[in-house]
Amino acid sequence: MKVLLVNPPSPYLDNDAAYPPMGLLYVASSFEKEGCDVKILDMACENKFSLEDDIDLVGFTCVTPNVNRVKQLIQEVYPRHIVMVGGAHPTFMPSEEFGAHIVVQGEIESIAYQILNDIKTEKFNKSYYGGLAKSDIICKPARHLVDLHNYRPGGEHATPVYTSRGCNFNCSFCCKTAKNTYRRIHPVQVAEEIDECVNAGFKNIVIGDDNFFIDHHHAKKILEYIVDNHNIKLRINTDSRNLNKDLIELAIAAGCFEVSMGIESGSQPILDAMNKRTTIERNRQAIILLKDHGISVKIYLVCNFPGETKETIKETIDFVHQTEPNKILVSNFSPLPGCDVFNHPDKYNIEWMSDNWDDYYLVGKGGGFKPCFTTTTLSKENQIEYHQMLLDGIK
Repeated sequence: MKVLLVNPPSPYLDNDAAYPPMGLLYVASSFEKEGCDVKILDMACENKFSLEDDIDLVGFTCVTPNVNRVKQLIQEVYPRHIVMVGGAHPTFMPSEEFGAHIVVQGEIESIAYQILNDIKTEKFNKSYYGGLAKSDIICKPARHLVDLHNYRPGGEHATPVYTSRGCNFNCSFCCKTAKNTYRRIHPVQVAEEIDECVNAGFKNIVIGDDNFFIDHHHAKKILEYIVDNHNIKLRINTDSRNLNKDLIELAIAAGCFEVSMGIESGSQPILDAMNKRTTIERNRQAIILLKDHGISVKIYLVCNFPGETKETIKETIDFVHQTEPNKILVSNFSPLPGCDVFNHPDKYNIEWMSDNWDDYYLVGKGGGFKPCFTTTTLSKENQIEYHQMLLDGIK
């Protein structure tokens, strides 16, 4: 069976080709395992949508702000080919009218065989639920299907490797398809992936996990492998709740030069409203600890979560001035399908949410955004004001 997997363009982003389409690469490996001939069209790198007539299945991945673009692309394919759509938005909004033959919820590893077999027998279902794949059936992503050197994560010649799926926290702003689960990818498989990336010419690896240090034992195994076998540079995503001195020193020995953390806010009431389960002081100490070890610290901030005020913005500005992180990325909160705010709007005093999915992006070109919700105390005008206030305050 010939399969084409499509990553749609994201024109609202400054660079939609920063990262390779890793989700599709995992899907591709599952299909290749079943004997399929798979190709990937990454429209972030290729502007035109070309399609061979002998394709048996066309699959689209879809996040919320790309819904309308995916629908348009599907119209170009349907009914000439069987069309499948999956990803974060279909997982949480399976009733969305995409115009596809098949809608997939969750991860595909456990149901790839069933989908392909049903298509072969022409008895496929309208929807399939993959749920969460067990870690022992997660294959290495099919990196050979794209040119990894076309991508620049963080603006550098680097490539991502994932050592786990999911996160065991349950923040109110998050809509991860893995829910609040955490699954380790076997260290031997991770080691093989790192070897492949290094052999492909990469000396800079991004550990793309939501929180690499959740499981200290798992992280140590991987870092020790790198120390013993490679001379590379590492960037890591983690959380202030999972840091300690010994782990940081091992990460440095493995080549870690930058750590990114989701600080979100410098206001404790906002962190509590987010169900972040951390404190301002813990976040502050984490940044100090990393900087004392010579590691560059990048923090992510979320502006305009329900409850945001001028006072909470000022607290965040003060936090930034006190801790002086090396890099900062500010995103504006959007109640994406699947997050607690979207699922329970009354709990957060939501008055209005946009009916245009194009509006639901976190960071647009030039750091801009479009308000897609309001609360009883947070208007569109407030959001624009607070966002600019935060940007001006942390310059």
